[in-house]
Amino acid sequence: MLPDYVPPTYPVLQFIARKGMTTSVCLALVLGACGLGLASLTQIWLIIPIVIAAVVFLLGLLASYVELVRVIVDTMVPR
Repeated sequence: MLPDYVPPTYPVLQFIARKGMTTSVCLALVLGACGLGLASLTQIWLIIPIVIAAVVFLLGLLASYVELVRVIVDTMVPR
């Protein structure tokens, strides 16, 4: 190894591992609020169940991504 070698820090992975779940919930809530606002503006109330399903799907997808990043950070990123 070279004497001036500095291991990489991966700041985005560290951010997602630390704040990922909170960010996921916030993004899902923003999507839900936008969808409810759209349903209110257009008076198409059939949108509400679609928005709820999309929020649940997005939250599940983002939560699984955050867990995957946490596993990667715990096992593969040097400390």
